[in-house]
Amino acid sequence: MHAVFEKFEPDPEHSFFVNDLTIDHFISPLHFHPQIEITYMIKGTGIRFAGESVQSFLPGEIVLIGANVPHAFISNSEHYNREETEISRAIYLLFSKEMFGETFLSMPENQFLQNIFLDANRCFKITDAEASGLSGLMYGIAARKGFERLDSLMQLLYKMDSSEHKEYLNTPNLSYITNKKDVERMNKVYEYVFANYYKSISLETIADITNLVPQSFCRYFKQHTNRTFSKFLAEVRIGQACKLLTENEKPVKDICYEVGFNHFSSFNKQFKSLTGTTALKYRKMHG
Repeated sequence: MHAVFEKFEPDPEHSFFVNDLTIDHFISPLHFHPQIEITYMIKGTGIRFAGESVQSFLPGEIVLIGANVPHAFISNSEHYNREETEISRAIYLLFSKEMFGETFLSMPENQFLQNIFLDANRCFKITDAEASGLSGLMYGIAARKGFERLDSLMQLLYKMDSSEHKEYLNTPNLSYITNKKDVERMNKVYEYVFANYYKSISLETIADITNLVPQSFCRYFKQHTNRTFSKFLAEVRIGQACKLLTENEKPVKDICYEVGFNHFSSFNKQFKSLTGTTALKYRKMHG
């Protein structure tokens, strides 16, 4: 198990951390850090955890995650083929509110920064980074040095604040788990579910992983995620179904069973509840 608290330090010439990461696959555990994170997903697909949000991630999206919000990016299984290169790529940066200083933040021209810090705890994503001009700024931040890098960050934050395509991921005023023991316990749950979501997962099995009895596990899980375990499992399965719907022409019913649902009617109900549309309409919109 990796450390759940991660420390990132910028190099001596810069005030914030930037990394252009190309790897076989993303498999970070649930973790948190005191900086705000912005991640631009260039290549790769999988599941993203951010606070109470569980969603599929796709290339082309930019996500802002607040300070001390537990989060993780876990690639889908096909990204584990080590014979290929550049399977997964993302540019991510981390910055703190303190780097700007109170006087600078209080300037009326910088109201957009205050808005960003207010929104950060909820986390949000912008799905079409290229069309909104955000992708070019992320590439620029990774490539530039000195003032030009800082200037690009300011432009990025201004555009993100003014974007009309923000989708908030969490409810306002949500409190997050940062206790090491709790985060490690939740990591075990997430890792097991992501590896076995297509199978039947009993409450007894998942509770045993956390060394709790089923009834206690149900209370514990809802307390720390603001959802039942059954809803969380459905979210992971529907997230995988969304991915499959956009990647192949398999019948919807086959996809339903492939991601772990036993009843097609239950799949349709959960899919509509979580996405706001039917599986067929989703395929037409995103396929």
